[in-house]
Amino acid sequence: MSSSDDENHPPSSHYSQQPRESALRLGPRKKPSHSDPLIHNGRHFGRTVNALCNVPALLTNGIAMRTAELLGDAEAGVDDHGPVSSEDSSREFRVFKSLLKIAPTLEERVMTCSQEELRLIGDLIQKGSCSARSDDTKSLKSAVIDWITPRNEPLIPPLPRNVKSCRGFHHEATGALLCPANLDWSDPEVKTKLRDGEYIVPGDQWPILIYKDYKYDPNDPWAGLLRSKILVYVRFALSSSPVFCRTDIATDSQRFYDSIIEFLEDPMEKEEVSDLLTFWNRTIFPAYASAKRPITKDSVLSRLKERRAAAALSQIQAATALTQMQGGSAPRHRGL
Repeated sequence: MSSSDDENHPPSSHYSQQPRESALRLGPRKKPSHSDPLIHNGRHFGRTVNALCNVPALLTNGIAMRTAELLGDAEAGVDDHGPVSSEDSSREFRVFKSLLKIAPTLEERVMTCSQEELRLIGDLIQKGSCSARSDDTKSLKSAVIDWITPRNEPLIPPLPRNVKSCRGFHHEATGALLCPANLDWSDPEVKTKLRDGEYIVPGDQWPILIYKDYKYDPNDPWAGLLRSKILVYVRFALSSSPVFCRTDIATDSQRFYDSIIEFLEDPMEKEEVSDLLTFWNRTIFPAYASAKRPITKDSVLSRLKERRAAAALSQIQAATALTQMQGGSAPRHRGL
């Protein structure tokens, strides 16, 4: 082979053997990571139904109550530890049924599966719920510093974004927000007892941060309640606890969470809770309207509703006519 041939056909190399990859095209898709759908269901459940739930126990108790309901068993409110109050039992059952609605066929699956599979289902849902809570609290840890810093002013003393040990009652700004609404943070004695741990705040002593403008009226405790810009998860983000724990004595998160949920589900508070939901719907969705909007005339929706109304009226008229006929044919008893 001549030298000219060698120049026209240089030795092949590793690079010449590889096809040129276009920089203007997306590269190959990454291999998707598959996780059990129940983990995703658990994330949704933890964020929308109950954030601090013992899922395996909920499934076990819920199945027992569901079975008792189907059998008409009056002893549905009894567990291995003795009688359970009807209020606790009914609330737990509502949460259980809400969980079953999150995933298709989940009810059939948990009602017919083995104990081993039930434990697996509970663990996967619990894993999803815990991971969602962890992601949320981690994202708030840094963001909350911006939220509590006065506009155009520095936070004094400054707070590190990724260290929580100097938060809680140790810092003036976070302490003022975490102080129970019925206590006065400006009182030196109150402040000292909170900082020294002499006064441990129970979970049902709600902090002032849940009130609008951080103002609490003991004569009208509903005024501004849960209308603050920073709410439940923020309580943990402001605290000095480095790790979220339901049984942590310092934050008493489980009792705090449960006390709020139980209060909002109290039928006696229905009117105020409805107003509260309307407030948040208008805050988050500016176009939200609590009153029903009139249906556009001659629209598909209006025609469907007219048809349904006509069918309902026809059924009522038919039932009324049948009742009158039956009444007319009944024998009359005349006195002698």
